[in-house]
Amino acid sequence: MKLQPFFLALLLLLAGCSSGGIRVKTPLQGEILVPTEREAQRASRALLDKIDESQEELESIVEQSKKAIGPTKRAEREDLEKRRSELDAGVKEVLKEFLGFVPKVLAQGWVLQPFDESRYFYYSYQFKDLLPKAESGSTPN
Repeated sequence: MKLQPFFLALLLLLAGCSSGGIRVKTPLQGEILVPTEREAQRASRALLDKIDESQEELESIVEQSKKAIGPTKRAEREDLEKRRSELDAGVKEVLKEFLGFVPKVLAQGWVLQPFDESRYFYYSYQFKDLLPKAESGSTPN
């Protein structure tokens, strides 16, 4: 009779885990549970928007670096290089999250916006090292 509460708790735990949602870490909201296809599309868009914003900022930093010439601009160049490396790391983190999120969405039978799926295939080809381990083994070299 003492096992009955254990099995009840186990069933409740399993029911809570199988809510049909997908966990994703978005730039603004942090880690959230995405319960519907529409919410998955919004989360995908948020990740891609963050990637785009970071890319624009990286391009701006590259342009500023080109203008920071000469010995008097050395500190400015070092600061720009530091910001660039931090942004690169941030972009890779968001890309890794995006590349791990899309297969989970597709496994649910949900559909993303066509442009988002196209970007997934582009990024999965360009950044094979950022794919989740199970995914990277199945992609052709």
